[in-house]
Amino acid sequence: EEFGIDVLVLSWMGRGSRTDINLQKVLAVTEPRKVKLAILYESRINLQSSTDGENRIDFSSESVRSRFFDDLTYLRTRYYERFPSHFTIDSKAMLYLYLVRNYRNLPLGFVDMIRAKLAPRPVHIVADIAYFGPYRHPVTAPNVLDVGPRKLLFDAYTAYNMYMHTAVADGESALQYMMREAEPVFRDWAESVPFYPHVFPAYKDFREGHGRLTGTKDEFRQSMCRVRSLPTWGRISERFGRIVFITTFNEWYEGTALEPGMARRPGSHNYGFDYLDAIRDVAVKDWCR
Repeated sequence: EEFGIDVLVLSWMGRGSRTDINLQKVLAVTEPRKVKLAILYESRINLQSSTDGENRIDFSSESVRSRFFDDLTYLRTRYYERFPSHFTIDSKAMLYLYLVRNYRNLPLGFVDMIRAKLAPRPVHIVADIAYFGPYRHPVTAPNVLDVGPRKLLFDAYTAYNMYMHTAVADGESALQYMMREAEPVFRDWAESVPFYPHVFPAYKDFREGHGRLTGTKDEFRQSMCRVRSLPTWGRISERFGRIVFITTFNEWYEGTALEPGMARRPGSHNYGFDYLDAIRDVAVKDWCR
C-alpha cells in the first residue's frame, strides 16, 4: 500500500487450480492489510466453448451455463462469505469478468442471475469488453446493453489489455502505442459508460513475431496521468473516482510486470522499483499536477 496500490486483481482459473489454492492463501495473510483484493474470473480458461480459434464463450450451451453459475456458487462460499478483504465500490465487492467481449447468447436476466448466485454479498461487476474492431465503441460492442430495456448490462466496463502485435511500430514505447491505439478507444468508452481504463509499463511478449514496447519510469507516469484525465461518465465511486487498472503486477511472460526483479529472460530489463515508484508518484505524490 506504500506505493498507492488500492487493489490487487487476482486471476481465478477454477476450483482446485493453482490460482484457487494460492488465492485462498493470499486472502488469509492479507486480512489486516490495507490493500484489498478482487477476483478476476478467467472466462477463456473456465468456459471456452468454441474450437475454431475465435475463443467464443456460448451461453446457449448448457455445460457453459452450468459451469459458470456453479463457479459463482463456489466463489461465494469459498471467498465472498469467508474473507472480508475484498475491494468494494460503494460497498459492493468487485468481480472482474475477463473477455466478456467473447460472450455469446447471454440468457435473459444474466446479470440478475449473477447477483442472485453471490447474494447476500452485493457485487460490482466489471466487464472486459473494450478492444479493437467492433469493440472500439460501446454502441457497436456486444454485451453492453441489457436485452429489452435500454440500460447498461454491467456496473462498469474495461479493457484488460489493448496490445495487438500487428499494430506495433518498430522501436516505439508503450506510451506512444497507447496514445495512438488505446486512448481514442478509451475516450469513446469513458464518454459513454462507467469505464476503468488500463495502462501497462512496457510490453515484451516472448512469443515469436510479437513486437515489443519499451517503457521508462517517466513514460509510465505519463501514461497513468493521461488515462486519469479521461472523462468520467456518471458517478463512479464516492471514494475512488477514477479507477485505473495496471496490466500487470507479475505477468513475466508478456513483459508487463511491475514486480521488482532481476532480468529473467533475454530482453528483460532490470527496472528494480522504478515502476512501483512511478505509481507512488502519481497516486500518492500527485505527480500529474
